[in-house]
Amino acid sequence: MADKLYFAYGSNINLEQMDYRCPDATVVGPVVLENYELLFRRGGFATIAPKEGGRVHGLLWSITPECERSLDLYEGYPRFYDKQTVTVRDGLGRELPVMAYIMDERFREPMLPTEPYYNGILEGYRQNGLPVRALIRPRFGDFCYDRYELAQMAECAAELVAAGADGIVTGVLTPAGALDTDALCPIYAAARQAAEKAHRTVDCTLHRAFDVCCDPFAALEAAKQLGLATILTSGQAASAPQGAALLRQLVEAAGQEVEILVGAGVSAANIPALAAQTGARAFHLSGKQVLDSRMTFRRQGVPMGLPGFSEFEIWQTSEENIRAARTALDAL
Repeated sequence: MADKLYFAYGSNINLEQMDYRCPDATVVGPVVLENYELLFRRGGFATIAPKEGGRVHGLLWSITPECERSLDLYEGYPRFYDKQTVTVRDGLGRELPVMAYIMDERFREPMLPTEPYYNGILEGYRQNGLPVRALIRPRFGDFCYDRYELAQMAECAAELVAAGADGIVTGVLTPAGALDTDALCPIYAAARQAAEKAHRTVDCTLHRAFDVCCDPFAALEAAKQLGLATILTSGQAASAPQGAALLRQLVEAAGQEVEILVGAGVSAANIPALAAQTGARAFHLSGKQVLDSRMTFRRQGVPMGLPGFSEFEIWQTSEENIRAARTALDAL
C-alpha cells in the first residue's frame, strides 16, 4: 500500500511524539485547514469541527501503513476517534485531500487540556516554525499600572513561558510618561526565570506603550538596558506611514541591539514603501478582513463591546492578506 498524507493538529504535531509513535513518518510541512476550528473535548484531547470562517493550523505527515496502524491504536480508532478526509492548503496554495482523526460525536463535551498535553502541542508549534509570543496587557486604557496589576503581569509572564510561549509582549509607563523600568524588571525577570527553568530562551518585546511615552529615544536606551529584543512601534503616530520619519531615526539609533518592529496601518501594499522610508525589515500587521455578522435579528441600542465598534462586524485575519504580506517581505 502507498503512503498516506495525514493532517496532525494536536499533540501529533510534536516531532518527538511522532518519532516515538511512528518512526517511519516524514514531515511534509505546515498546512492550514479552512472552515474548521480547534476544540478540546473529552479528556481534554484536541479535535476539530466545522466552523464557517474558521482556520486550524497543523502539520502534514506522510505515513506508512504501519504508521497508520500505530496511530489507530493511540487515537482509539474507531471508537474514540474516527478517520475522515479533509482538504488542507499548503504554503504554495495547493489544496490537498488528507486524512485526519476527528473525535466521535459521543465524546465531544468541552474539557480543558492537561498542562503536559497542552505544552506538548505548543512545543510542536515551536518545532515547526510557528512561534508563540503572548501579549500581557491586564486591562483596557493607559499603561500606568498599580502594584496588584504588576504582580498579576509578572505571574502571568512566568505561567505563559512555562506553558511554552516563546516570548512575551508588554509595556509599562510611569505617570510622567517614561518607560517604567522598575516595574518592567520583575515582569521580564519572571519570564526569563521560567525560560531558564525550562532550558529555553525567551524574547521580550516592548509593545506600543512606546508610542505614547514622552521621549522615544530615552525609552529606546532603556529598552537596550533591559535586554529587550524588539520594540513594536508606529513611530508615535496613528499609523506607521504617518510615523515613517521617526521610525527611520529609531531604526538607526537601535542599530543591531534592538529590532524595530513596524506596526499600525501596515499592509502588503505599503510594506515596500515603508521599508524604503524607514530602513526597517520587520513588520507587524493583523491582515484583517471585516466580515458581516450572520445575525439576521439585530437588537439596537444595547452595546456589548467597545464604543464605536459595531456589534455586527467580525474582525478576522485573512490568509490572503498574510500571504500577500509574506510575498512583499520576500521581495525586499
